[in-house]
Amino acid sequence: ATPLLSYVAGITGENAGKVLSCTNNGPLSLYSAETTRYSAGVVGLNTVGAAVKDCSNTADVINGNSGAPSYAANETYTGGIIAVNESTDVANITNSGALKIERMKTDNSAVISMGGCFGELKVALDGNNKITNSGNITWTETKNCTSTIGYALGGIAGFAKGSISGCTNFGDVTSTASGYVGGIGGAAKDAKGSRSNCVNYGNISGTGGWRTKMHRDILRYIWR
Repeated sequence: ATPLLSYVAGITGENAGKVLSCTNNGPLSLYSAETTRYSAGVVGLNTVGAAVKDCSNTADVINGNSGAPSYAANETYTGGIIAVNESTDVANITNSGALKIERMKTDNSAVISMGGCFGELKVALDGNNKITNSGNITWTETKNCTSTIGYALGGIAGFAKGSISGCTNFGDVTSTASGYVGGIGGAAKDAKGSRSNCVNYGNISGTGGWRTKMHRDILRYIWR
């Protein structure tokens, strides 16, 4: 039977301890259709108080495929380093792998949260200029999602529930469906999701009905 939830990562699916000085060079190609999936180059879910330091990912993380018989998970959290991060004990991380979701369910519960370093960032984090992404982030679905959460793609974090500072993105962020797209963060929950001392060098583009909020926020996401 298809599992409801999965944690898939190059180093560890779920971390409640310490992941230190680790590098993933092996690509992840994920085609099953769980309800929820955490997929990342290094750690799937990094729980409160867990440490990820001095780690890097060089490999691609690909969810779903247009030629595969099944869709990617209905809720997909994908990060070059960490899919969902709940801890402030994260430092000196670098991603150069590409992130891509090629096929996904698009009903009113669908969620994509995908970022070069974090799929979803649940805490405030100061990278001290040592959190960096150079991998491209791409969403190629042509259907628009009716979900109120929708799609959030960012060079550093897809969906941020805490502030981001001291981070740099070099990767391109591309969306072909409606969603929130940004060079640093795709979407923020509220004012807690602010950005400061961050730099984006990547190209930001979308061809499929970007949400109004993205137009208002895109300049705010690409700044020092």
